[in-house]
Amino acid sequence: MLELDCVSIPRLTAMKTLTFFVFAVMLFAAGTLSAPRVQAQGPDSIIAKGDPPLTESIAGKFVGLLQWTLDVQFSRDQTGQILQILISDWQANKRTEIDTVLELVKLADGLSRASEADRLRAKQVLFTEIAKGFQQEPNDPMNRVLMQAYQSKQAGAPGGTQPRTTTKDNARIGSDSLSGIYIGVYNPSPGAAINSVQTAFVTFFADGHVYWSLPAEGLLYFDPRVAQRAHPDDWGTYRVVGREISVSLGPNYLKRVFVKEGEKLKLQNYEGQFRASQSYTFTRLAAADGLKLEGTYRRYAEAPGIAFSNDGRFRDEGFTRNFGTIGRPEGSTYEDDGRGGTGNYRIEQNTLELRYSDGRVKRFAFTIPADRITDRPIRSFRINYEVFSLD
Repeated sequence: MLELDCVSIPRLTAMKTLTFFVFAVMLFAAGTLSAPRVQAQGPDSIIAKGDPPLTESIAGKFVGLLQWTLDVQFSRDQTGQILQILISDWQANKRTEIDTVLELVKLADGLSRASEADRLRAKQVLFTEIAKGFQQEPNDPMNRVLMQAYQSKQAGAPGGTQPRTTTKDNARIGSDSLSGIYIGVYNPSPGAAINSVQTAFVTFFADGHVYWSLPAEGLLYFDPRVAQRAHPDDWGTYRVVGREISVSLGPNYLKRVFVKEGEKLKLQNYEGQFRASQSYTFTRLAAADGLKLEGTYRRYAEAPGIAFSNDGRFRDEGFTRNFGTIGRPEGSTYEDDGRGGTGNYRIEQNTLELRYSDGRVKRFAFTIPADRITDRPIRSFRINYEVFSLD
């Protein structure tokens, strides 16, 4: 089960506490939660006997809450699979699962009275917990259905197989002269809170949006709505006038200005704690679509590495061991168990996707300077924020 600071969602993460239930009760008492009502069509027929029985309205509201949270429309087959899971729980009298479904139905009923801001807040918490379930229990039947629906939406249509990034006219990152991920390296000004050399990332999209961050897991399955919801201060828009790129970030419309110099962007000075002592340059990174690697790469000599071959295979020696905190696209974090294995890899749209032979799937941001993409062999690259070098 998963919790939303107070009410539990069955089968999405391992059961933790009932703090979600406590939180939901508080919100109901204050009358602050709301979401679209989902009513069953026709009479409220009994689907499975129990205490209380599973009815069409209970199932409909539960399915509707999941669709609203994930911004998806389940296919008929996916809806049927969810319904079958609920029926099985009722028939087996699984009280924990039944009770948590009922609490979520009460939550869905109460969500119709909330402000838009409170709806978005509740939606974000629910989405974060569902996403944790994808990572923690990927083989759970309910999680498999939800993940399939969410990834199909990312691909553009139910059952789709081709991932996309949400740029204008579905243009891929790097298909024009500006879009893509850029990296800047600079020394903060004297007296700043941070004194060491710092790196910063900014991502430009062809549709006029900008994300002042390195997208977690890269851009292969990037969803701008998730990014904006998770990091509103880092999401914004930009406008190009000649060589000048004016950026507006977050709800307070913070301003940044770049000057374009070929494939590089020079950020102009701005006020703030981490202001550089002088303007510094951001370098465009390659999308690395279809890149194949050969050799073993690691962060330092004694660290476990990951070996790649040109045929699309990899061997993981536990390279994420001691990787530290890793971010997810929706804003939550985790620490990888560092368990190794073998499988197939794919590099596309700044995403390294590892599909292990035991069914695990891991995705990381993958970046390499555009002027190093044709090197053979590739000497180094970044996985998330870590630099990996060839043995």
